[in-house]
Amino acid sequence: MARFDRGDASKIADETIRAVLEALPAHVCLLDRGGTVVAVNRRWERFALENGGDLSRCGPGANALEVCRAAVEDGSAGGAEALAGIERVLTGCRESFTLETRCQTSGTTRWFLMLAAALPVEHGGAILSYVDITEQKEVQLALHESEYRLRTVIETAADGILSMNGEGVVDAMNAAAERLSGYGRGEVIGKSVLMMMPSLSGVLPEGGLERLRSLESGRGLSGTPPVAIRRKGGASVPVELSISRVDALDLYSVIMRDLSEWRAMQAQLLTVAEHEQRRIGQDLHDDVGQELTGLALMVESLVEAMEECQSPETPLVHRVSEGLRRVQEGMRNLSRGLVPVEVDAEGLMSALSDLAARIGSNHELSCGFECRETVRVENNQTATQLYRIAQEAVSNAVRHAHARRIVIRLSREGDEVRLEIRDDGRGFWPPGTQDGDGMGLRIMRNRAELIGARLRIESRDEGGTLVVCAVQGRNDDHARSERP
Repeated sequence: MARFDRGDASKIADETIRAVLEALPAHVCLLDRGGTVVAVNRRWERFALENGGDLSRCGPGANALEVCRAAVEDGSAGGAEALAGIERVLTGCRESFTLETRCQTSGTTRWFLMLAAALPVEHGGAILSYVDITEQKEVQLALHESEYRLRTVIETAADGILSMNGEGVVDAMNAAAERLSGYGRGEVIGKSVLMMMPSLSGVLPEGGLERLRSLESGRGLSGTPPVAIRRKGGASVPVELSISRVDALDLYSVIMRDLSEWRAMQAQLLTVAEHEQRRIGQDLHDDVGQELTGLALMVESLVEAMEECQSPETPLVHRVSEGLRRVQEGMRNLSRGLVPVEVDAEGLMSALSDLAARIGSNHELSCGFECRETVRVENNQTATQLYRIAQEAVSNAVRHAHARRIVIRLSREGDEVRLEIRDDGRGFWPPGTQDGDGMGLRIMRNRAELIGARLRIESRDEGGTLVVCAVQGRNDDHARSERP
């Protein structure tokens, strides 16, 4: 076996160290206990020479601590921190130290990760390396900038935005959501979204929040009616929801648009339309009605005179008189229908019953009202809008669908009041088609939105049309407790 003396071992060790230094993908130098550079690799040499450096200042024999002190005096960013870190490693206070530092090289800015690591005690000193991380840093900075922009857009959005997990637990919200709800983020984050929107579970049937799990990634939940946000303090704000699933983050984004101004505008438009409708109905009653009454009196006088003289045209005049009477009756019904009816919360059932009786008597058809239990609603506005929805649905069934049988049904299902109008008319085509584009149907939807109700209009498989309007109501016990 060959034998080596100390000189051979030292030579092999130096060659090994040199090979290791050259193999490292970084600019590397070795420091002795006092910070003097003992050895550098070729990467270190090339970097120094390419950037106008002098190996006498940073190569073997130079002192790294003095170089750092000079950098501090020149105002170099990170110079003081680098100096302190290297000194701690050389004095044995720390085993290693890392620092991200930036410097100008060949007219461009480069980022480096500096690592100072202590060598074994028997050798002393440290190994100092600089790894170029410019590309990674640029990507990181770009991500940070993108994140900042996105966060700024979300924070300055006019609509409320929050995110939640599959169980409906909120994990983030923006400033607009705070303003909408009246809650601070600390009061909502970590709690169920139903704390703010208890009515959300009502618009997500068939499993409530579990229905969200069936959404495709990136697609929103369609057909969700407006819901109310329960503000801190008890007030409510109507909002339109857009819920989307984000698979990559295992969360759901919720965008909430305040409908308060829109609802107020809808109410204003309906009020203007009702005032104009009332004026037309009053004009028909006062002007056309009076004129028809005068004509009817003259025709009656003419009938009497012709009967006395036994005129052969007497039957014709009788038919004219009968036709004029029908026109008078139709005009009275038309003017009465044009005058809006105000319904109070306690009188909805009676008003619907009267509507069914009037339609049945004025037209050659069957119109019935069904209500198996006492049903009361929250307030007069809700009662009035439900009545007018029923009135419009019945009018459409008579005038456009030519129905022969109409049923108006009022019931309670849990906390909801449910109004149904069924007819056997023509309906929509094909069967099962929902909604429509007529003005009357749009007005019905607007009325439903005003009271936060869900409205469904569809053609029935057996023929005819089904109109369903469901709105939050009050239970009988609560209603009795409000009575004097």
